[in-house]
Amino acid sequence: MLKARSPGAEPCAVTDDPKTGYDFFVPPPAAAPPAPPSAAPAATDTADPQWRLNPETFHTAGSGGVRLPRWANAGIGILAVLLVASLAVAIVVPIVHKHQLDTEYRATSIELPASFNGMRGATSGQSEKSLEAIATGFSDTQAKVYGANTLGLILIVGFRPKAAMSEDDQSQARAQLAKELNSTTAAGSTRVTLTEASDTGSLGGWFGCGKAAPATVCVATDPGSMVAIVLGPGVQNPEQTALKAREASVTRRAA
Repeated sequence: MLKARSPGAEPCAVTDDPKTGYDFFVPPPAAAPPAPPSAAPAATDTADPQWRLNPETFHTAGSGGVRLPRWANAGIGILAVLLVASLAVAIVVPIVHKHQLDTEYRATSIELPASFNGMRGATSGQSEKSLEAIATGFSDTQAKVYGANTLGLILIVGFRPKAAMSEDDQSQARAQLAKELNSTTAAGSTRVTLTEASDTGSLGGWFGCGKAAPATVCVATDPGSMVAIVLGPGVQNPEQTALKAREASVTRRAA
């Protein structure tokens, strides 16, 4: 700031020595530069105190995502695999099973033998006609009686289904057959109850027998056939004879 000239001073001399009574301007101190904004704390530093304890066990799912323990993510992956596998089984297994049934059906054929157990077969008679009436739902039915002696008589009836029979279809067919047999037996006769046998023979499937006194009735089913055998009381080893009768009547070609 300029001050009054003192006597003896040079005309252009100035001084900044302040004197009492004089006003002078002092500029304000320069403002400090603003501090740069501090970086926001990472989510992993503050979101969950457990992160500080063991960060390796946690996983962050993107910005703002939900963080789950690694074992939880592994469990979700396993559940997803199991779900996909279950869906595949639910879809594939029935398809494979149906294909197997259809294959066995196409490989199966029925042709009753001309002779069985040393006796020639005949295609006439009331007994086989009554059994042929059960053929509703089947594409082909064959029936023959073997033997003239009532005690040693053997009746074989073969049923060819219109399509491959599942286990449920076979069960329904056997139940219908037993129902029809019971409806044709004389009053007071023992009603037929089929019991599955432990030996199903070389053709497999289902095989069982029951008593329709005085005769024995055996029934065998598989996806491609149903065979009913009625054996008189004079037939020895009726179950084994019935198995042989089925095997003599049903042919299954190798796939």
